[in-house]
Amino acid sequence: MKPLYVLLVVASFFTVSQVKSQLPDAPKDAAFINENTIIKDESGKRIEMKTFMELMSTNDWTVDPKMTTDGKVDYIQLRRLTPEEKEKQLSDIMSLMGESKMIGTKVPNFEMKDIDGNIISSNTIKDKVVVLNFWFIACKPCVKEIPELNEVYEQYKNNKDIIFVSVTFDPKEKVIPFIEKHDFKYPTVAGDRNVVDKFTNGFPTNIIIDKEGKYVDYIVGGFPDIGKRIESSIEKAL
Repeated sequence: MKPLYVLLVVASFFTVSQVKSQLPDAPKDAAFINENTIIKDESGKRIEMKTFMELMSTNDWTVDPKMTTDGKVDYIQLRRLTPEEKEKQLSDIMSLMGESKMIGTKVPNFEMKDIDGNIISSNTIKDKVVVLNFWFIACKPCVKEIPELNEVYEQYKNNKDIIFVSVTFDPKEKVIPFIEKHDFKYPTVAGDRNVVDKFTNGFPTNIIIDKEGKYVDYIVGGFPDIGKRIESSIEKAL
């Protein structure tokens, strides 16, 4: 049987059409999970989308679509990944999101303003190495990696050839107390969905750009030792 691809569509963030446009290589018959999809845990109990996302954010789970007799998705069954499946799924996600195709290519033109009023744009980053972090408040993997991001920032903050920026679509009035609570060191851009949509399809995403404005690294998802990978990419870009 041909494998059925399943793509998650979170209603408050993306529409199915937006995901399809951002993932042109996705199979035409891919199944899209949204807020109306029935999702069950390992015991067969139906769970809410919030619980589903919390489980999926650990990168320990996959989903098996259960089909009706006429070939439609009846419900989605959660299943814990084996170590081999986990490694392959991560590779497949990266391939689907075009990471390998982007490395060495030019980043799109952009302009954004951080919460202190500073403009960061394609013009202001010329001849600089840029480290971008895309996140949102309710994203647990995003929050989990903050200490490591802070360590990298502290290591390079005095290097004038490096610019750090975090970007979220969450509004400024919610972002300010959040970054104060978590002591997030990166300069932060809030409420900018246009830039978020331009650069990423998943969260967290960490991007390193070289002095020529080309992608050096594009990292989607919560990973152990993310700080070390960012540091390695910064050194490569320098």
